[in-house]
Amino acid sequence: MSDLPAPPLRPGHPAVEEYHGVWSAASEDGPVAGQIEFQYSGIKHQADTALSGMWLFLATEVLFFGGLFLLYAVYRFADPGGIAEGSRHAEFAIGTANTFLLLTSSAVFAWGVGCAERGRNRALFHAALVTALIGVAFLLLKGWEWKKDLDDHLFPGPGFGITGPHRGGAELFWSFYFVGTGLHGLHMLVGIGLVAWIAWTVRSGRYSPRYLTRVEVVGLYWGFVDMVWLCLYPSIYLAGRLAS
Repeated sequence: MSDLPAPPLRPGHPAVEEYHGVWSAASEDGPVAGQIEFQYSGIKHQADTALSGMWLFLATEVLFFGGLFLLYAVYRFADPGGIAEGSRHAEFAIGTANTFLLLTSSAVFAWGVGCAERGRNRALFHAALVTALIGVAFLLLKGWEWKKDLDDHLFPGPGFGITGPHRGGAELFWSFYFVGTGLHGLHMLVGIGLVAWIAWTVRSGRYSPRYLTRVEVVGLYWGFVDMVWLCLYPSIYLAGRLAS
């Protein structure tokens, strides 16, 4: 074999078999082949790799948030009265409204993905746009809730607003609250950016029923963010009410 470097692979073009073997992307149609990176044998290989990578990333995120929820469970077992007392001061109405918003956003984006699978890219654009706007509304409500919490002196530390025998447990609860909702809010910001990116790129016509990998990957991430909130919601807003 020659010592010359192998010519680059290009989607939609056959490879020099001496170096690479047959480049199967050549059998894909034009719009799809244009999205295949050179290291993949075809669109299915590329899609499976991307989805597997996202699932692996989400598994690490589950471990990350799992440690936080495990710590909360230990504290709740050690001082159920203090955790319940802290939870009674949480803004139940705002938390419930935000839960409804996130569930709605996931349903809207899932509907958009289903439409894109049938070639309705315009519907995907509107679904992604609405999902991003709902995400912004969630963060605005959460910011307002944080302001109310700070005004009520619920931030752990000197001047903490809950006194009495359950103060220590209540402080631990509010530590979990600010850390948990803060981390979730950061993930929401990333998710909003990704969904807005889908809305932007779908207008360029780069997606088709045979190529929706990026949309599916973003949908998995958004669903994970939703799932984390569904774990936070009962831990924060229902702990005091279930204990009473």
